[in-house]
Amino acid sequence: MMWKRAEGDAGDDRALQLQAALAEYESLRQESMASISNRVTIVNFTFGALAVMIAGLLAQKDPGLLSGIIAALFVPQLAKTGLLIWLGEYDRSQRAGRWIRDLELRINALVDNRSMAWESALMSKGNHMSYPYASTVLLLLGAGWASLVVGIEIIYTNLSPGNPVWLEVAAVAGLAVVVVAEVLFVVFFRSKWRTVRTHYSPRNVHLWNEPIG
Repeated sequence: MMWKRAEGDAGDDRALQLQAALAEYESLRQESMASISNRVTIVNFTFGALAVMIAGLLAQKDPGLLSGIIAALFVPQLAKTGLLIWLGEYDRSQRAGRWIRDLELRINALVDNRSMAWESALMSKGNHMSYPYASTVLLLLGAGWASLVVGIEIIYTNLSPGNPVWLEVAAVAGLAVVVVAEVLFVVFFRSKWRTVRTHYSPRNVHLWNEPIG
């Protein structure tokens, strides 16, 4: 009699674990979808803002030195800010996907079959499409670089032979700093992106470390 009661308690415990796991699974699915939607919104907003700014600079008949400085300094920073926010949402979706994958394993163990296998199958096959993400990064970086080129052209046009030597030296030094900063940002962003992808790769240990009771 006590054996049957213990068996019933174990069954109730597994049922509660299953309900909790399914509730968390549904919550993480919603978080993953929200992250994807946020990434699309971030890219649309950032690229739209960049396009408007660059179009405004190109539409000027006689852009001044201030316009060149804005195009070379401010607009590329907007592109980088958008990319960093996008990377945060990418990290969030990868984290949710990895947790969902381990939840699938836990749920399958609780019900003794492979009822849940979507995220597990994707990770086991390594079907992580890189080109859509790389295209997004290149799109935003390219818009920022286009503005940088426009800014350099405007600054160069506004520097006449009669300007003081220190002004020309300052302009050249400033543009050199901007170019170096762009290169360093690409190296930094690529490192962070690879860290996110590696951290949530199938080769790493499971997030669940304790055996299922």
